Amino acid sequence: MSLRTTIPGSGAIARPLLSDKLVYIPLGKILSPLEDPIGIYRPLMRDYSWWSGYVDMSVALENNIRGMFSRVGIGRYYADSTFPVNYSNAKVYGLYRSSYHVLNPTQSVITQADDIWFKYHSERDVVPRMLDLESSYGATASQIADATWDMSELVLSRDGVRPIIYSRYGLINPWLVPFWTPDMLNVHYYVLAQYMLDHVTEHPGPPTLPTGVLRDRIVAQQTADKKADFPGECSGSSTADWDRWELGNSEEMNSWIEVTWGGGGNEEMSIYVKVIAPLGMNQRTSPEVLVNPSNDIGDLLFGCKMSWFETRTKDDNSVWYRISKTNTPDPEVWVCGKTSAGSILAILVTE
Repeated sequence: MSLRTTIPGSGAIARPLLSDKLVYIPLGKILSPLEDPIGIYRPLMRDYSWWSGYVDMSVALENNIRGMFSRVGIGRYYADSTFPVNYSNAKVYGLYRSSYHVLNPTQSVITQADDIWFKYHSERDVVPRMLDLESSYGATASQIADATWDMSELVLSRDGVRPIIYSRYGLINPWLVPFWTPDMLNVHYYVLAQYMLDHVTEHPGPPTLPTGVLRDRIVAQQTADKKADFPGECSGSSTADWDRWELGNSEEMNSWIEVTWGGGGNEEMSIYVKVIAPLGMNQRTSPEVLVNPSNDIGDLLFGCKMSWFETRTKDDNSVWYRISKTNTPDPEVWVCGKTSAGSILAILVTE
């Protein structure tokens, strides 16, 4: 394996490894001293996917979940349909948000990035993307190391920051350590999975470090993957991945993220959309009100343009969108594809 400063097939120039070494600042030089909470006292994060079903981010917020990674896809062919809703709703409720992509080291890195990862998650918010490294797909260790480094270089060239690597020490040791230098290992941050035997009781931490990886490169530990989620949090699986932040308490976590990655996670996000449902879309003050003409405030007609901020799916499978006709979000305005004239598909397209 050799170090590359360009992304194969892309023509994009990545920063050389030396640049990463120059900008790398040890944790103690940024915030010192940091509190070192253990066990369940560490700030809580989540990672969600199709298996989670619909995620109610208000429940996540109420239970002090600080942020989330949502799966955007696997390899070059599978896009996770839950990513757009999770990503937008996390922003609405003030959670740190990012995506994770499951790397298939037997497939083209460029194609995985262009057809899935950057197609559905075009720009990072604050927290970097996370590269999920947990399956070989039949690749050799050397191929895995090459593909992981190539994807890291590609993400660096586009986002200006390398991806976080999600894995465990039992995989990083055989897959990356023999092929990467200590500098290559330590220009990345990591989320390490390490569980108790029952996968329900949270591992108290800290996680076992891969060989050569510094302690302050571990931003989080996945402590359990079969522990129940909070009531009403996820409509799919009744369990969730419990990810505990490793670098300081909740207040220090915010400061560290701002210093390291550049900002907080509380700005409202909107996407400009327009209605292409021929009969328009029913507009109401809330998605929770019963069907009653007095709650309807008129249909949004075909071609109407607006800003979209949030999506909710109700028990009757109706899909509601929180929107505004201006750039100022109004949480009391919702639209649905069930018009006052009858039920049709809700269709919004980005403008």
